[in-house]
Amino acid sequence: MSEPIDDDLPEIRVEAYDKIDHWRDELDRTAKLNKRAVFERAAADLFLEAECERDLGAVQAIADAIYALGSYHAGLCDDDIQYVMVGAKAKAEQPINGRDADPPPAMSPEEYGASNRDRSQSAEPKIDLAKAFTFLGDAPHTPPRELINGLIPAEGVAVTGGQSTAGKTFVEIYKSICLATATPYFGRKIIERVGTVFVAAEGRPLLPNRFAATLIKLAIETKLPITWPKLLPDFSCAEGIKLFVRQLKAIDECYRGDFGVRLGHVPIDTIAATFGMKDEDDNAEATKVCNVLRSIGDETGVLMAPVHHYGKNPESGLRGASAWKGSADVIEGVLADIDPLSGRTSNRELVCAKARDGEQGPISPFDLEFIELGLKDDGEIYGSCCVVPKTGGSRFQKDPAPSRGQRTIMAAIDEALDNCGKVITPRAGMPEVRAVKV
Repeated sequence: MSEPIDDDLPEIRVEAYDKIDHWRDELDRTAKLNKRAVFERAAADLFLEAECERDLGAVQAIADAIYALGSYHAGLCDDDIQYVMVGAKAKAEQPINGRDADPPPAMSPEEYGASNRDRSQSAEPKIDLAKAFTFLGDAPHTPPRELINGLIPAEGVAVTGGQSTAGKTFVEIYKSICLATATPYFGRKIIERVGTVFVAAEGRPLLPNRFAATLIKLAIETKLPITWPKLLPDFSCAEGIKLFVRQLKAIDECYRGDFGVRLGHVPIDTIAATFGMKDEDDNAEATKVCNVLRSIGDETGVLMAPVHHYGKNPESGLRGASAWKGSADVIEGVLADIDPLSGRTSNRELVCAKARDGEQGPISPFDLEFIELGLKDDGEIYGSCCVVPKTGGSRFQKDPAPSRGQRTIMAAIDEALDNCGKVITPRAGMPEVRAVKV
């Protein structure tokens, strides 16, 4: 991901350019745990520098540069960046000793960020604790906002992971239709009907058939608030992200007018292919991707639902960096028994592998059922699969251990068969069995 280049910025003072460069270098040299503290100093220094500008475009350019420092060089999420920027801007706008003239420029690199900060020490505003903190007892507990009862939140990042061919995409398609129609999702109630924008980097040409199969299975004929982009969003630059946010807001307005629901669900299938990641094992890169997803969700009010593969060992969970699991609010796991030679897949099951504030564990077994959609030109049938939830026990449910009395009876039967048993045929045509007369 790259930040906007300086050539796009309006004309600003040379001193401001120099300080932006200095803080960029300083953040790049700083250890990850200390980046926020350095970014706070940078924001305070650069907002003071912005006070010296007379052109509003230059002031906005400096603010944009501060945001870029926090996002691309400090690796902070949007909420943290905005919090720091609001505080630094408010402090910079405080009148200090009747300051009207431009502050003197720094004399050396070591003085960047120091002179302005020192001048502001004597006029630091008193902290309003009631505004800065929430004290226990001031905020009553409230039920969480959810899309699907006890499973999927209304906002945040909910990852769907699983092995290849286990059915991850089909589960997301099924979820999208359930959310649009209030159809229970694996037996769980839909709390809020919402629309979906389905971003597919893998298998996008197959989406119409896959959605059609589920609609036929559920006997749904009405038009639903579900769409997908014709072109993959460009998440590699700030301009591409901003364009995608504008598109989501436009779709939200369309859904509200045409369907009476908001946009609330944005699957990204798959996250690695959509973002063009260089190294899935890099925690810094994975964290940056998750921060971008969360910032998009925060600005648009939607649930971001990335799809990600499991590793070669399914028991290890999501493939690559541990940051995937750490950054997600919910992780749905799509499990299956897959024969490595034939590819035959069976025993599919959906589980909740992580929930920040909910119950984890098995959700439901399911099958993928092939649905005929029509005939090709040569007369052959074509179609696609859809999710069909099943009733029955989970692979994780174990039969209760036999009681002491049951074990005693079974041992007595085994002993009688071994000592006195004979091989007989109970009835004609039946297989032989070993039995004992009691």
